[in-house]
Amino acid sequence: MAKHQLFFLCFFFLTQYLTLTSAKTTAEVALVRWKNSLSDPSSLKSWRLSDAQSLCSNWTGIVCDNLNSVTNIDLNNQGLSGTLSTLDFSAFPSLTSLSLNINQLQGQIPPSIGNLSQLTHLDLNSNLFVGVIPAEIGQLLQLEYLNLYNNDIADAVPVELSKLLRLSYLDIGSNKLSSPDWSKFATMHLLTHLNFGYNNFNGEFPSFLSSCRNMTYLDLSNNKFSGVIPESFYTSLPKLQFLDLSYNSFWGHISPNISKLSSLTELHLSSNHINGSIPESIGSISSLKVVELFTNALTGRIASSIGQLKNLNGLDLRWNGLNSI
Repeated sequence: MAKHQLFFLCFFFLTQYLTLTSAKTTAEVALVRWKNSLSDPSSLKSWRLSDAQSLCSNWTGIVCDNLNSVTNIDLNNQGLSGTLSTLDFSAFPSLTSLSLNINQLQGQIPPSIGNLSQLTHLDLNSNLFVGVIPAEIGQLLQLEYLNLYNNDIADAVPVELSKLLRLSYLDIGSNKLSSPDWSKFATMHLLTHLNFGYNNFNGEFPSFLSSCRNMTYLDLSNNKFSGVIPESFYTSLPKLQFLDLSYNSFWGHISPNISKLSSLTELHLSSNHINGSIPESIGSISSLKVVELFTNALTGRIASSIGQLKNLNGLDLRWNGLNSI
């Protein structure tokens, strides 16, 4: 009986060892195969199968856990040029962070990126990616940080992104993206940082934003949004610090309830079609440092309460129909 128990115990540990060894080898092979597909992988000289035992200690940008499984790949600003098409994402079942930002990677973001089921941090900003945001990114249910800023990605934002309920940071600015059905995104309550700037978004103010009560940074600038800024937006985001809605086609008045955005430090509403007067309540937002309202259709007297803003160091009201205080 004891011999049988010893046999099964040895067999168990052997299979565990082989599993870990196999996973490690797969990761090494996947990394070297991808490296060899790049135009100039000189920054990855340490990636050599002949030095496989140093994967977790000496390979550039690679971090492992205590089981020698790759958890982080950080290749920020490494001068990499090529595509992701040969990178086998299934070789990294424990990967939690992938940062390939500020390189010259091109082509499409592969749908197989959805295999990184443990990923919490994905940063591909400032590359040359084209095509669409793959719907499979919506399978990354642990994702908290997603940055695709400054690429050449087009088409509508996939509604599958709305499944990323843990997402707090979303930056898809400076692409060629168009509007989806924003109502599908109403479950993304944990968003704190959102950049949609410099895209081709149109239609009304995204309705789901009023449910993002933890939002501190919002940039919708340089798009084709139109319509009235909803009253619920002013009253629902008490933590908002940065707001940029400039260079769109929003119209209507600035609500007196703008004072409910009590944490605001920067307000950018320039180059829209906003009319009416500047509400006196703006003077109660004591944290304001920058107010830019130029190139609108504002009229009446400049709100005297602006003089109460002790922290204000930038004020631009040009090209309106305003009178002196």
